[in-house]
Amino acid sequence: MDLEGNKVTAIIYDANITALADELTLGKPYMLSNAIVKDNRNEFRGSLQDKIWTITAKTKIEELKEDNLNFLLSRYELTAFNKPE
Repeated sequence: MDLEGNKVTAIIYDANITALADELTLGKPYMLSNAIVKDNRNEFRGSLQDKIWTITAKTKIEELKEDNLNFLLSRYELTAFNKPE
């Protein structure tokens, strides 16, 4: 969850659970890149978020330390690929 209360659901499957077990600790801030992002439109979904991230061995995970926590305070304005400018 970010400072504004925005949340995302992330899922790790199969062998990636074991491979990434030592990479993630509950409550620590991380910067993730190269996760797979999909619409969460499943009628059986267990999450209220619109998108789900799938974390794999290809996902880059970087723990945010005190010297790079200013990343958390950054503000971004995102534009969907399918929206004209």
